[in-house]
Amino acid sequence: MDYLLILSLLLGLLPCVSAGIAAMIPQPVGPVQQDIPAQITWSACPTDIRPFRGVNATSQLQCTNFSVPLDHNNVQPDSPKVQLGIVKLPATGKRVGNLFVNPGGPGGAASSMVLGMATKRIYISDAVRESFDIIGMDPRGVGLSTPQKCDTNLANQPSEFDATTPEGFQKLFDYNKALGESCRAMTGPLFDHMDTIFVAKDMEAVRVAAGGEPMNYFGVSYGTQLGAQYAALFPDTIRAMALDGMLQHTGAFASNIMTQATSLDATIQDFFRFCEANATNCGEGGQDIRQTWNKILEVANAGNLKAAECDGTAKTRCLPLATANNVIGVARSTLEFPSERKTFAEQLKLGATGNGSFFSPGLLSGDIFTDSRSLSITNVQCQDGHFFAAESHIEVQRVADMTRAFTVTPGMGEFWHRVIDCTGYPVKITNPRTALSVKATQNPILLVHSRFDPATSLVYAVGMTEEFQNATLILREGSGHTSYLNKGDASRAVDDYLINLNIPPAGTVLPN
Repeated sequence: MDYLLILSLLLGLLPCVSAGIAAMIPQPVGPVQQDIPAQITWSACPTDIRPFRGVNATSQLQCTNFSVPLDHNNVQPDSPKVQLGIVKLPATGKRVGNLFVNPGGPGGAASSMVLGMATKRIYISDAVRESFDIIGMDPRGVGLSTPQKCDTNLANQPSEFDATTPEGFQKLFDYNKALGESCRAMTGPLFDHMDTIFVAKDMEAVRVAAGGEPMNYFGVSYGTQLGAQYAALFPDTIRAMALDGMLQHTGAFASNIMTQATSLDATIQDFFRFCEANATNCGEGGQDIRQTWNKILEVANAGNLKAAECDGTAKTRCLPLATANNVIGVARSTLEFPSERKTFAEQLKLGATGNGSFFSPGLLSGDIFTDSRSLSITNVQCQDGHFFAAESHIEVQRVADMTRAFTVTPGMGEFWHRVIDCTGYPVKITNPRTALSVKATQNPILLVHSRFDPATSLVYAVGMTEEFQNATLILREGSGHTSYLNKGDASRAVDDYLINLNIPPAGTVLPN
């Protein structure tokens, strides 16, 4: 996960893929670019569709649609095409160039990220705003681009099965298979062409069509994998690339699972220490946070962590019961933001009394712009080979045993639920987990990471330094997923790098 909680702006669009002509969307965000290659033509963003409707900052933005091949590996004159929705926030001062941004996910809508920057809901420094045209290209399958669509009713069915048993494993396998097949039927050929390599090649096509200037890129979370993949394919195009909250696309499944589990475990333990250190950090009773954590897991495992306002229907859009796995998942997403630690502690206290509203899983809304984020993440992660496709309940049990053996936080044995989503999902791994070898770019790549990250481990960041021939890693001494939004020394280091190409010395550690 990444900034998606704050990027969940709504927009109802229904694009499709068609052979021979560019895929069209009913309410395009700008001039439709039919030719490949072509120069992008920008226009005012529409004010009558979401996410722009009713947002005054829309007047600051420019929009366009741009067609790219469905399959970059098999381009013919009559090849099917995918349409990309792209949003630009023009520079306010002396312009350095274009700055492509990606909020992660996978499934994050870069268009929403740019809109958030325009409204100041998402931090971007004045210096960067002055220096760059900020460009948000929604990845194929997401948001304003041709979206992935699936059977919403099926996607909203409870699907937390005990896959450590033969019966539960078969239920999970069958459910994921049925859901994926519904996505393929409703999405069309795009469904099987959504790995990160395709998105990186889309981004290069947009860079060329937007004027062919050198690439400046800022990506967070999964956006770092996209950036690294782009750098491996097109190293000679890059002027500056800042990657914040590193995700590494290599290693065996077992080691990847343990890297994720131990990073979340360490972050939860850091949260416990934060609450215990000071009576005011986490409110009344906050220094007893470990007991509170144990209690909410006990309540959840007894089936008593309830959300009274939820009934599992489209009306309430949430499930009435939360599980221990849901508690782990909410810990992972909430602790991405250090400012939310006190709020999380308060919600744990409520959960320990049986109030599960904060932990209840949400359901899809039926809005394609929003739902495509949730639906595409599994597909991309499966085609990239990031999530584990278990072949039996024995393999799932091994994952559960590993996480219990090498983590100390109670409940982490449930972490397996979060990493086996590709079990039964009907796609091939088209972008296998493989170490990149990114040749030296014109200027060093800047990598940024926090010490305690619940979503992407510091292990990934250190590992990625081995995959770049010319990169520098700076460490932020603190917790949370990504660092730029904290507006501290790490943010200023990224600004100075993007604008002036100044890079901190290797081994730099910055305060929280």
